[in-house]
Amino acid sequence: AFDAGAHLHCTCATFLLSCPLCVFRPFPSASAATDLCSATADIMSAEGRSCPLSYRYTPAHIREGHTVAASSAYVVGGLYGNTEALRTLLDLHASEHRLLKELGMDGEPALIFSGDFNSFNAFDGDFQHVNEAVVGDGKGSNTWATAGNVEVEIA
Repeated sequence: AFDAGAHLHCTCATFLLSCPLCVFRPFPSASAATDLCSATADIMSAEGRSCPLSYRYTPAHIREGHTVAASSAYVVGGLYGNTEALRTLLDLHASEHRLLKELGMDGEPALIFSGDFNSFNAFDGDFQHVNEAVVGDGKGSNTWATAGNVEVEIA
């Protein structure tokens, strides 16, 4: 089993994505894991290879986490303002939710957006539509989002 706490020393650009060897492969020793993380951090710190430190999630952020109760989950990475893809996801989500109700089952599928849901939004209306769908009003929806670099910059 993966123990995130064992890898919180990692200083890679983004804990889960920029250091896949550290996160997903077992190591013969703690020093081997530390050496690989340090080497990866050196590579990722080269100009143009990583985001600023302010974009990074700290170990405390990772420990905080949230528990999402859902019948199923749609995890969406890099929507980048694609309104057609968003419409399809929302339609799938609504269809599954209706089906669960028809079957008399509790629960609602979760929509989890992994940052960068904005980026190539061509029109102000698209930007507003994407943000309302992803972030919403925070009431009664099983929709979650983490901030990507675009969201950090516009916050």
